[in-house]
Amino acid sequence: MQDRRKDDWRAKLAQGALTSDEQRALAAALAPRAHLRAGWLLGLLLVVAGLWADAAVAPIDETFATVNGQQVKYGRFYTKLQDVAGGETAQLLVIDELNRQDAERLRLEPTASEVDERLTEMMTERFGGSLEKAGAWMASAGLDEEALRRMVRSEIIDLRLRTQGVSVTDADLQTFFTANQKERYSVPEVVSFREIVLDSKDKARAVLADLTAGKTAFFEAAAANSTNAETAPQGGLVPPQPMPYLEQNTKPLADALRGLKPGDFTKAPVEFNKQWYILLLVKRDAGHDMAFADVASRVRRDYLLSRAVPEDKYYADLSRRARVTGLPARYAAIQSSFGTPSTAPLGPTTPNP
Repeated sequence: MQDRRKDDWRAKLAQGALTSDEQRALAAALAPRAHLRAGWLLGLLLVVAGLWADAAVAPIDETFATVNGQQVKYGRFYTKLQDVAGGETAQLLVIDELNRQDAERLRLEPTASEVDERLTEMMTERFGGSLEKAGAWMASAGLDEEALRRMVRSEIIDLRLRTQGVSVTDADLQTFFTANQKERYSVPEVVSFREIVLDSKDKARAVLADLTAGKTAFFEAAAANSTNAETAPQGGLVPPQPMPYLEQNTKPLADALRGLKPGDFTKAPVEFNKQWYILLLVKRDAGHDMAFADVASRVRRDYLLSRAVPEDKYYADLSRRARVTGLPARYAAIQSSFGTPSTAPLGPTTPNP
């Protein structure tokens, strides 16, 4: 693959201009490297965003970074990692190995295809299939391809171990879906709006009077008067907000927006958190319930999580059954926590976007 073509794809990705057809065509072109089968979306993300895994762990004498002309070796990087997170990492490494052994013994290990499917589900659920958002999250979390696969593989094993013996029927899933549809399986109403934030009610009334009289446009009044330094330069424009979030965190504003039609602004200042708001509704996207077929795998996973052995109990039992020896002296306390009824080690965790 030519570097110039990859640069072009990266540029289109950054602009949000890579269409679905182009994404699939690119994934097909990358088939020799994007070995994800059903996970073509992730394969495309990794190639375009440049997040393919390095082949091996770097030697300690290899340069990690150059700072003001001075080389920093990987040895210092590894030492800093151990100093900052060595204890937690040692604990999680032991847990990961215990889970791997149990999964192998019970034949619960996920296949490569199952890992691919879960990765694709995760990208869709968390980022709506947006390559730009998913790539930004992976980069900010320091995750490359193999790190992401290891994380998902551990997640699958953890759930399978904690749900041994749990039976799942279609009726169970339908009942769970119906009971949780509004909370978990629906797309919320989203609103876009402009705001003018003012410190006093009198000032708010004066600005509102000018708006009502048509003396100034709303975006001009926001830029000139609003005290919100983030939105004022954009004419008071607030990024799209889910209504449930507004109702939970800024209820007076949510109530005011609910009564507006696109293009309308509030006829009286709205007080919230000792400030006064004038709001103009730009757009309202109605929410809707998802169909079961569209979220079936997610429903199954959520149902299993609801029936799983709690993490603290499972890993407390696991630690009591384990026999761990040979850890470095600095981790003696961690070693002694296994095989005894002491505080359980942490279970595997999943980074959040």
